[in-house]
Amino acid sequence: MIAALPTMWLPLKISRASDFVILLLYLLVFIPTTVVPLRAEVVSSEALLHFLIAMLAAQFAVWAVLRNVRLDLGSRAEGKAPILAFAAIGGLLLLVVIAVFGIPTRLPTLFEVYDVRTEYKQAASSSFGRIASYAVSWLSSVIAPAAIVFGLVKRRWTLVGAGFVISLYVYGATGFKSAAAYPIGALIAGLFLARVRTIDAALMVGGLVAGVVSVTLVDSGMQAPVLSALLIRRVLFFPGLLSGIYVDFFTSNPPYLLSESVASALQPPVYPISAPYLIGDAFFGNPTMSANSHFWADAFANIRTLGVFVYSCGLAVYLVVLDAVTDAVPAGTVAGLCLPLVIGLSNSAFPTVMLTHGALLLLFVLFLLPLGSVAITGRDGATNPNSP
Repeated sequence: MIAALPTMWLPLKISRASDFVILLLYLLVFIPTTVVPLRAEVVSSEALLHFLIAMLAAQFAVWAVLRNVRLDLGSRAEGKAPILAFAAIGGLLLLVVIAVFGIPTRLPTLFEVYDVRTEYKQAASSSFGRIASYAVSWLSSVIAPAAIVFGLVKRRWTLVGAGFVISLYVYGATGFKSAAAYPIGALIAGLFLARVRTIDAALMVGGLVAGVVSVTLVDSGMQAPVLSALLIRRVLFFPGLLSGIYVDFFTSNPPYLLSESVASALQPPVYPISAPYLIGDAFFGNPTMSANSHFWADAFANIRTLGVFVYSCGLAVYLVVLDAVTDAVPAGTVAGLCLPLVIGLSNSAFPTVMLTHGALLLLFVLFLLPLGSVAITGRDGATNPNSP
């Protein structure tokens, strides 16, 4: 029953970037959190109910803010300068990553990625490596998808190719499967949704269901749960399961009080390790396991129920700015660029998504690139140069 309540206010037509984000968060975060923890019996129904009510109220508050607050950023730079600035940012980040992690000689298979990740983590443990790891996330989550979408929308094929090359490079150097998955969302957005001003919410729900069924059928044919482990268990099942575990643990144990993030300079750490590793050790007996859950679960781990509302306030502010920088951009175009943002929020802390995953950089890139004017191809195949 509680899982269906947000449908009373969620948008039926996706016309803005924020609509896409809050609907996907409902599908990928809220619904699994209402179902999985109780079925897995990892948390008491009373504790979970209090958490769900807080999530429910927070979602309504975010929706209310988005419906009543609009931001006008005024005019933007035109011509080639924004595109050159975007290329310079991407080029600089790529040089930093290559300098630290080198160039892979081949692409790993899905069964080899964990060996590659081990080598990547060793290289990232140095002081400069930690800085370069930010560049890795920004390249795969922001720069490469933006290059693909912008290139397809504007018929600039060099940018499309560059986006895929960057994505494959990051995948080969780090073993991050998301680096190979994000370009697919960007490609779909650029090819099929670029001119779509509004997206039917029912179509998104149907697409998610169809994707789950397709992945299950493919894995059945392969007789190996490769895709389902990546797309179903990692995206849908585990964030829901771990949210219940977080609620259960931090209901009876002290919260972090933001000592691992924004308040780290003001107080000593409550625990010697971060929440994902603490949960990995406490519940799974593996101190090296990073048991990430969604940003609302991390909020609970930090300030309990109050944290759910604090993080939601931050999300509301972010989405207001996101709507402002994508005001003239069709919903279909921006969907592929917002997918990494939603995936990040579904399995990481809010401050981590903003900085490490590049959500703040995404706002700057969307402000730079003139995505609002779509290149139109005439009957003779010529492109109307109505865009920079």
